[in-house]
Amino acid sequence: MLVKNSMDMDPRGMPLGTGVWGYLRPSPGDNQTLESQEAAILNLAKEKKWRVERIFRDAGISGKSVDTRKDFERMIYLAKQKPRPADLIVIRDPSRFSRDQIHAQRYRAQRRSDGWQILSMNDDIPSWPLGHIFESLIDWKNETYLLDLRAIPMRGLRYIAERGCMPVGGVCQGYIAHDVQIGTYHDGTILSGREPEIDPKLAPLVVRRLR
Repeated sequence: MLVKNSMDMDPRGMPLGTGVWGYLRPSPGDNQTLESQEAAILNLAKEKKWRVERIFRDAGISGKSVDTRKDFERMIYLAKQKPRPADLIVIRDPSRFSRDQIHAQRYRAQRRSDGWQILSMNDDIPSWPLGHIFESLIDWKNETYLLDLRAIPMRGLRYIAERGCMPVGGVCQGYIAHDVQIGTYHDGTILSGREPEIDPKLAPLVVRRLR
């Protein structure tokens, strides 16, 4: 039974027998596996007496792009069908759609324009018109989290390079590298770097070749 949706409807209040799709993507930082997310969706559907029509699963962990998330692309494609094959898409949190805030907002808006309701189990998002404000803030937070994760290793590599050491990769021909202490972690563990120096055995050969 398909229901007539409205933008101000609370997805948790969908009627008995509502057709449900679930979308799963791992969340390693929260120890949320595909299995644990699926179990949560099935339990919620049982409690609400909804019908789970289909579960879409992606093993890829990145939420920045959909390029490697084949089941997500399949779900988006099938959701465009007329008549609508179900009424409600259930996800663990908004970042399951995407951690790119523009992408996440676009996918939700497209589905809602087709009459779908979207339920994030981990977020108590109010009904419209305030709901879109809360969702936008959550999207911003999710994208910021992803950018911070990427920035942490970059800051570490820059710290190593600024101290005259090699962040990654092998040494150039004619050089060798030895470990030196360049700092300590918060727990007192020594932070080492590979400091390059001229290899006295190979340097003459390199100089001769360059000439």
